[in-house]
Amino acid sequence: MAAPPNKFPWDYDVPNDAFWTSLPFTTGRNFLQCFQKSEIEALSSQFDASLSTDDKHRLLLRIVQAKLAEAREAASQKSNHHGGSGKSPLLLHEINYDAWQKFMLAQETMQHNLGLVADEEATLKEMLAHPRPGQDKNWSALNMMSRLLEQQGRYAEAEGAALEVQPWMEAHAQVGRGSPPAMGNMRMILTAVWKQGRFDDARSIYKEMHHLVDDMGNGKFAQYQEEEAEMLETLMTDLEKWKLQHQ
Repeated sequence: MAAPPNKFPWDYDVPNDAFWTSLPFTTGRNFLQCFQKSEIEALSSQFDASLSTDDKHRLLLRIVQAKLAEAREAASQKSNHHGGSGKSPLLLHEINYDAWQKFMLAQETMQHNLGLVADEEATLKEMLAHPRPGQDKNWSALNMMSRLLEQQGRYAEAEGAALEVQPWMEAHAQVGRGSPPAMGNMRMILTAVWKQGRFDDARSIYKEMHHLVDDMGNGKFAQYQEEEAEMLETLMTDLEKWKLQHQ
């Protein structure tokens, strides 16, 4: 009998139904982790599988933003109750950073999926303005900002942001070099370098990533090896097509 796959912080048990399986895994995870199981059950009648993909994302965005507004109001009321008059109310990220970060991540995900670029950028800037206590930057937000910069054609800035994140991600005890999040970060660096016309540098990054994928079979991330190999080869195919279109 095969051993069950390892569970990592980025894994999540997304429901296996027609609504959730029609959406990217990250969409489901980033939304669902904002809510208690009982809250999801109460919302389940709204998860209509017949909706278009965009309408599903709009629905999830509305729900997340409503829940975020409730949480912000509750944080304000709580701080007023305990702090008394004459003090500024505390903000949600000051009272419950983890909850705030999850809400913001879910909001950014839906905005990205819907192509709401200005809204997505505003969300990321708010996240960047509030690093986790004890950290000098919101590294997750900076990593996502690199993706947005690349999509805006700001390739050098995208590379810079992704490179800044890389040491933090590779040193992180729960992530580490060769993990799926770190490989995603390297794919962004590869893309940004390629689209600056530095093809030899990009191919060197590709070779490094290829070795990392090969090594996955011998380590704790073995369950992701096939998926990572496919994503890497698909990316290189897409980048070669991009090169032909931009010559």
